[in-house]
Amino acid sequence: MDFDLHLYQESHRINGLAELEALSEYCINHGIEVERISKDELDASIDPETSSANCVLESEGGVCLKFTAHSGVLITVRFSEYLMELHCQQGGSDRSPESFP
Repeated sequence: MDFDLHLYQESHRINGLAELEALSEYCINHGIEVERISKDELDASIDPETSSANCVLESEGGVCLKFTAHSGVLITVRFSEYLMELHCQQGGSDRSPESFP
């Protein structure tokens, strides 16, 4: 699965493990550093007039990340803690939520 930047610019969310794995692979392949951000910072990055991210604005908690794509575009995304746990379990003991990807 390829990581489609445009989709995440619009939705600001990752819904499944395959999407999270695609993000991780994308970041590794392009040498992109990912930073954890607060939910407030994520919310501030979303323009509700031009995105389909209203469900992200209404959600509580989760893991919020930002990174600059290889194209130079800033991307912010949110996904559940459960997806992060699954991602870490699949990656082995050397992965932790703090060291995504």
